[in-house]
Amino acid sequence: MKTIKTIIILLTCSIFAAFIFLFNCIYDDMDACMDTGTCKEGLSLNINGRQIIVNEKTCTEENGTWTEKRKTCQFKS
Repeated sequence: MKTIKTIIILLTCSIFAAFIFLFNCIYDDMDACMDTGTCKEGLSLNINGRQIIVNEKTCTEENGTWTEKRKTCQFKS
């Protein structure tokens, strides 16, 4: 009986861990950027017809708000 409970707990934990891993793979930085407007430094974006790499300079050039602590740019207001 103890073995069955252990197997069930391990299986449940494995499924939960797999779900978390898949969610992180599917919902990547680009998706988060497009959904929230908060984009991580280093992302390549097409803004106003030109390709930019998100960094402090391009953020301010595109009227975004740069957050130094998180290294992110908030493009949407």
